Amino acid sequence: MNDSHLSTTRGRPVNEEARLERMRKILAGARACFVRSGFHASSIAEISAAAGVSTANIYQYYPNKDALILALIEEDLEVDLQLIGMIGRTDFSSHAVQQILEPFLYSESGRAVAALRAEIISEAARNATVMAMVASNDAKSIAAIARAIEQAKTNGLVGKSVDSDAVAEQMGLMFEAILRQILIAPDRSRHIFAHYLAHIDAVLSPSERKP
Repeated sequence: MNDSHLSTTRGRPVNEEARLERMRKILAGARACFVRSGFHASSIAEISAAAGVSTANIYQYYPNKDALILALIEEDLEVDLQLIGMIGRTDFSSHAVQQILEPFLYSESGRAVAALRAEIISEAARNATVMAMVASNDAKSIAAIARAIEQAKTNGLVGKSVDSDAVAEQMGLMFEAILRQILIAPDRSRHIFAHYLAHIDAVLSPSERKP
């Protein structure tokens, strides 16, 4: 009798850890190809080579490239939520936000995220399913920022008069603008990032915080 941890179904590992690792490799390969060549120019064969798996393996998990890009959008949401969670554990000062976001934004991984998001937005203009997921995930990210600000208000770190929803939307939109500028004008992205930090000080300034 086969050990259940080692058995497979049509090449798909039954073991959950092995299954998740296979999916991680596929998505990493797809991300690398989409960043390098774009969504439409990347073939499943190229993705399988980058991932180190067979094309048959890819189709077992993702029936087409649309499914791959939807899965990558979900991964990017997790990145956003992790960053928001980290910021939510600070005092919401511009210095604290800078310490979290700057190492991410101005790294190879940050630039790769920016490049993929540009590709996703381009695809969303043509694909209603992708557009719907992008809109849904944007709303989830902004809601998470608003919740973090509300918690900061409860903890006395942010003034009670702050409109959490409005500030969260502003922060989300400015963050996306920084990512876009990282691709097309890196120096300008630094300028926008400075404005982003100044905006945080303006709307969540010490004078607005509970004594």
